[in-house]
Amino acid sequence: MLKKIIALMVIPFPALAAQEPFCPSGTNPNPSVLFCDNFDDGNPVSNKWNSYNSTGFTLTPGIGHDGSAGMRAAWTTGQVNAGAFSIGVGDLPQEYEAGGTGQFAESWTHNISVGGDEKLTEIYTRQYLKFGNGFVADGDTSDKKFFRYRILSDYKPNSSAPTDTVHPTAYQGHFWPQKNCGGTCGVDGNIGGLFYNSTRGVVDGVVVDTGNNCSARDCPHVWIPRVRGTTVLWKSYPSGSAWICIETHIKLNTVVGGVAQADGIEEFWFDGVSEGSVTNQNMRDTYEVYGINQVVFDNYWNPPGSPATNEMYRDNIVISTERINCLGVPVIPPPTETEGINLGSGVNLSSILPWFRHGPLATALGF
Repeated sequence: MLKKIIALMVIPFPALAAQEPFCPSGTNPNPSVLFCDNFDDGNPVSNKWNSYNSTGFTLTPGIGHDGSAGMRAAWTTGQVNAGAFSIGVGDLPQEYEAGGTGQFAESWTHNISVGGDEKLTEIYTRQYLKFGNGFVADGDTSDKKFFRYRILSDYKPNSSAPTDTVHPTAYQGHFWPQKNCGGTCGVDGNIGGLFYNSTRGVVDGVVVDTGNNCSARDCPHVWIPRVRGTTVLWKSYPSGSAWICIETHIKLNTVVGGVAQADGIEEFWFDGVSEGSVTNQNMRDTYEVYGINQVVFDNYWNPPGSPATNEMYRDNIVISTERINCLGVPVIPPPTETEGINLGSGVNLSSILPWFRHGPLATALGF
């Protein structure tokens, strides 16, 4: 048996399939994986994502990871918005569900949601990012919207908050580049590195932030402590960058006996290496009506906009309730089937081959 296992271990793995096996439409779906898009399935982007803004953000053959198709964000000099898309996850307010109506209903393309009606309190994402040839940074003096998580909540007509919004939010997990603010925003990370700069829009369990942090609308919200990385990504790339595997993870704080606990998690990794992690956040106060229910991918360069003609590429996006890992490293639940199978001398099969559980070697061995 041991010789058979060793022999199989040296057999090279086949090339990665167009769709990763653990995806919902893959060969070995993992129930923790809610959504995948490698942009190679031939379906229009607008059929898979909500709120797809294609202004500068287009599906392009040959620019993706390993020469596949991918999403190209392109700015001209001075351009601010190079498009975006989002998707609903888990339980959503009625306004955002298919057929949702009302004055403040979100104008989603197809009202697409994944994850059923589950109230999600923990979520991971993975995406691949690459900066194009000749990418020119701006010294990071302006904000750039790159990615965010949201808890979208019901609009309350009797709220004293402004009524010109479509995004009442209990929490926004902004994940974007650290700008150079001349020391006025408490810089303690590397300028141009990614960081969480999130808001809690809840007071005493009631949502008071009625959209995009109520910027210039004077409604209350709290910017919670920042979670900063160390690697500078937003910089000039005369010859372009390599592909970067970016993973994010948030877990909402718990509520015990009606009291908000400071145990929420915001963390992220580049190419499998931890960049930043905080485990004592209070992201939602005592609000429990909805969980995490929107994931947004932005390409927004705040005014004065891009300093030059720039391109940025994304590919291989996955949304899951467990850690995804980078390409070639499968999603790994704790092993169960292999427990108790020993190879002699106290060596357990689960300690040698746990990460093969969702791969071809596990299939070959019959696990």
